[in-house]
Amino acid sequence: MIQPINWHQFGLKKNPYDTRPLVEGDALPLEKAFIGRKRECQFLDAQFQSADRLCMAVCGNTGVGKTSLINYYKYRAKQKSHRPLFSFRREIEANEYILNKTNFLIEIIGSVLQEIQLLDPSIMKDPLMKRLRRMVDMTQPISFGGGVSLFHANAHVERGGNLDGPLHVSIATIEHYFYSLISFIRTHKIAKRRYNGLIVHINNLDILLSHALTTKLVMHFLQEMRDILQTSHVYFFFLGPTTLFQFVYSEPRIHSAFCHSPLLLEPLTKKDIVHALNERMRLLQSDDVKQYIKPFEDRVIYSLYALYEGDLRSIMSALNDILSQCEGPIHNTLTSQNAMWLLGKERWSRIEHTIRFTKKRKEFLLYLIHQGGLVHYDQIIHQFQTTPANASAYYIQPFREVGILTMNEYSNKKWITLTAEYSPLMLWAQSKSIEELFKKSQRQPIHV
Repeated sequence: MIQPINWHQFGLKKNPYDTRPLVEGDALPLEKAFIGRKRECQFLDAQFQSADRLCMAVCGNTGVGKTSLINYYKYRAKQKSHRPLFSFRREIEANEYILNKTNFLIEIIGSVLQEIQLLDPSIMKDPLMKRLRRMVDMTQPISFGGGVSLFHANAHVERGGNLDGPLHVSIATIEHYFYSLISFIRTHKIAKRRYNGLIVHINNLDILLSHALTTKLVMHFLQEMRDILQTSHVYFFFLGPTTLFQFVYSEPRIHSAFCHSPLLLEPLTKKDIVHALNERMRLLQSDDVKQYIKPFEDRVIYSLYALYEGDLRSIMSALNDILSQCEGPIHNTLTSQNAMWLLGKERWSRIEHTIRFTKKRKEFLLYLIHQGGLVHYDQIIHQFQTTPANASAYYIQPFREVGILTMNEYSNKKWITLTAEYSPLMLWAQSKSIEELFKKSQRQPIHV
């Protein structure tokens, strides 16, 4: 049973293992909570110093920290004394709707206006800001009635097929407003600061590039956006998987718009991650305590680092999963052995709620665990007195579909293994209760 985590028992204001990226204006001060990435920041500094525009691919595996890095760099660029750059604190999430020049530019304009409204509301009285606000409002789904009049904001506007949908503004008008906004940012003070340009941050291309159909949409979108991506004083970051760089450079027309050197992120070191998590706890320490209690000893982080190959998001998610299994208040820092045992317990509970966990499938999983998490196909057929087809369809496939098992072929045999996510089951299975459960299943006849 999942237990709610009381962070006050540790002397903390809130969860230090929140898997969301660091962002400007959050409870965790971005400039203090961000740890590491000195080499990457130096690389970005060098790129920005030599260009009056930029379009860069930022590549790395999911959970490696791409979004936090760019959020931190945007914050730094905004605070610079020389040639500071404006940015909006939230990123643009890549999805099929955004893969359209009109929608993309309106999203940028709307996001900039929201940031200006937050930093310096008085500027929203400027005539250009008013026109932009009306244009953004008119392109969103709205409903007219009761004698509402439409103000066309001096733009070329066409009604859609019905009055319940958004109005359609010509792409020429939207582009004109985009360029006017860039000029405004560079010629007007915002919160008493004048900026040299704008940073635009596009997130989550990982999902779109994992499917053939949406990959084609991304290619078409980047081709359509080529001229916009080369706008002076605008700096675009596209965040995606390690394959994003190869994808961009496979098409010469797109390639020419991007920086020749992508930023490839490797996982943080173990020490950096421990440092980052300790710093989060220091920043989140409750005002009424002298010292917080560390939920985990550092060796827990090292074990999870090896398990998830440095994926920080997965590490923090696992730490939350471990604490969710603790019953009652926690008075001491959890050891590595206890923490990994609790993680295995959580994984077993998750399986029970993920698939139809019948008695025979439970026996199969216990057998796999008892064999060290690795068996070959013939062992399963022999142990469970079943056919190859039934071994695959009934025993293996349901676990593979939800990421519990994986199957590989070498030495002319098909081998079934637990995935890294579920390997903590191994330590949990060493407990007496699970061993007894396994022995009991072995004593009972198995019928397929």
